[in-house]
Amino acid sequence: MFPTNRRRNAARVFGFKLVDGRKRKRHFVGRRPPAVTRQWNVTEFPIVPSPENASSNMGALKHGISGHLETPICKQSTLKMKQQWYAPLIGAICGGSICMSLLDSPYFKDFVHALNPSFNIPSSDTVSREILPTVYEEHFDNVCETLDNSWNVALSIAGWTSEDEISFFTIVAHHTTLYTDRVRSSFLACRDFGYDSTAEEIALWLDDVSQKFDIRPQTDCIVTDDNPKLIAAITLSKLDVEHFCCFEISFGFVIEKALHDVLQPKVATVNEIVEWLTTNAKTAKDFGEAQLKLCFSKQQRKLDDGPASWQSTLDLLNWFQSNKLAIVLTLATSQTSYAWTESDWTVLEQSLKILNICRLAFDRICSEKYFALSIMNVVCKELKRKFSSFMQDTELLAEVHALVCVLDGALSEKLEVVWQSPLVAETTLLDPRIKKHGFTSNDEMFNVVYESVNKELLMYHKSSDYTSTTCNFDDPLLGELRQRIEENRNPKTAMKNQLDSYLSASCLDLDADPLQWLCYYERNYQGIFPLAMKTIAIPVKTTHSDKKFSKLAPENIEELYELYPENWKEILFIGQNMREDVERFND
Repeated sequence: MFPTNRRRNAARVFGFKLVDGRKRKRHFVGRRPPAVTRQWNVTEFPIVPSPENASSNMGALKHGISGHLETPICKQSTLKMKQQWYAPLIGAICGGSICMSLLDSPYFKDFVHALNPSFNIPSSDTVSREILPTVYEEHFDNVCETLDNSWNVALSIAGWTSEDEISFFTIVAHHTTLYTDRVRSSFLACRDFGYDSTAEEIALWLDDVSQKFDIRPQTDCIVTDDNPKLIAAITLSKLDVEHFCCFEISFGFVIEKALHDVLQPKVATVNEIVEWLTTNAKTAKDFGEAQLKLCFSKQQRKLDDGPASWQSTLDLLNWFQSNKLAIVLTLATSQTSYAWTESDWTVLEQSLKILNICRLAFDRICSEKYFALSIMNVVCKELKRKFSSFMQDTELLAEVHALVCVLDGALSEKLEVVWQSPLVAETTLLDPRIKKHGFTSNDEMFNVVYESVNKELLMYHKSSDYTSTTCNFDDPLLGELRQRIEENRNPKTAMKNQLDSYLSASCLDLDADPLQWLCYYERNYQGIFPLAMKTIAIPVKTTHSDKKFSKLAPENIEELYELYPENWKEILFIGQNMREDVERFND
């Protein structure tokens, strides 16, 4: 007799039924055979019997069912059905669920045949040469149609160099659709260049992509990373539009410069102390006991360094400061040469107060979905005001004052182009959450943008909406009234009144949805609405850190480049735009 556990395992393997051990019998029971799915031909069944003749028709009904069981289980699938089955197959390949080489595996073919005997799975060669180009053309047409029905287009371009010294560049279009008023992001292209590629070659590729998708007249802005070749290529290309550097990269440079120039010695000491606290067995035990005595939770010491290493450093410093008492107690009871005085704790505390405000600004700007240029403009201006107030704070130590000065100077250097841009100022003015509050009282940029928006409103105003009438202004009774009415009917006056009405209306809350508000009041501001739709989708960063574009991460693209050297561009295009096509058809 098997022991209990062995009997239970044997029952799973051999399929016999467990019974009471006192009977000392094993009842082997075969597994239930799988149910066979049949296709029923409705035309072979008799009419549903009525209550009067139900008894006479039951025999015929039974005979009809038993006779149909003799028919074949499945029929040969049509070409249309196969095309419908190819769509999820290509979606699984482009989405990264299965590898194309799996299609040639006999085991996978048997598995698919068991699920659907009428479907013969195509080979990898058939998919790469016939099916994939067809699906690519369908998605390409969908993207072109979406771009044609958009208010405007903003491009984000990112580039990097792999370990094999191959340069990759990706282009993503951000736009707002005309009829659904939804902000979309469509992947356009990716290309590999040699390590010795020139800016002229990249510029030609940018022109080819813009001509292929016919977006040159619609493009207003390009956001790129700090790749010098890419920046030079935009200048050489035919895309005569405004260019901004990725805010995430620029702001990261500002924080890293401040940490390196001012706090580098203290950051190095903190790293050494943390390593000593967590790697030394005796010290780690003492530190854990100190945390428990002081009712501290055992937090992780820091995050792994990633693309934004300044964030990891800031996490480490915050962790160090939050465990101050436990660290002081451990340092006092252990024999160590690390020198960390009370003055160092004060510098760390005051520095973190400033750096954490910078991180709040960074998180708010990078998480903004609508009018990101406007939020970047006003948040960074508020950050500058904070820096000015910190500089006048006499309680801050000299080292912290130096940190603020470096942050202020680096931020002004990186965002000088943004603060002088008419496009950014126009986006700020049209943002229903900001409007005039994004400008100072003596800001000359406000007057410049106000006149510019007035001119654009006149361009959107149809000439057929206004027909000048020959009024008798010399009428002694109604002449002045006719003149006032005629002035209000003039397009220039009407558009100016609309803009003044828009700016004088109360602003939305900063956390409100500006797109929803604009769509709701579209009829009230028919001239303002199209101008706002042109700027609402402009991004402030490239797509590498966006979860929505996780497929565009450098490691994923390099993997596709190695797996599918002939079709990696098509697979990347289809896989990234599948989600956008689903959302487009659901609107």
